[in-house]
Amino acid sequence: MTRLELVSFKASRILGRLERIRLGLAIGAEQFPCRVDLIEQVAFNMLLAVQESVDLGSHIVTDEGWGAPASLGDTFIFLSQHEVITAETAAAMQRGTKLRNLIAHAYGDVDPKKLFVAASAGIGQIQRFLAETGDWVTARSGGG
Repeated sequence: MTRLELVSFKASRILGRLERIRLGLAIGAEQFPCRVDLIEQVAFNMLLAVQESVDLGSHIVTDEGWGAPASLGDTFIFLSQHEVITAETAAAMQRGTKLRNLIAHAYGDVDPKKLFVAASAGIGQIQRFLAETGDWVTARSGGG
């Protein structure tokens, strides 16, 4: 059974990443592409926020004995199939894994304007993932 403490710990780490993304985006869409330091800050923290979300999802999938996802994105499909998260959240998080892969493997080719848009949307998507996951774990642990 998935432990609430583990989910809470991982969620707090992810929320810290989201705050650093938010700070990097605060300059606005027009100025963001001119600031290499902020582009790198947002890209790095977005990569890690998505990766840590995958890790959190993988813990749940493993702890519950649901099998082994074939890809990072499939982790979220497993969670959706077992009603941990909604299908909408799973689809958004799958898109996040594609952004993570782009940052990790083609870092120099990431368009700052597209990164700004994706990271801006990604904050809410990851927050929704954390809320749904937290609700599910809390309910299963008898806390809700």
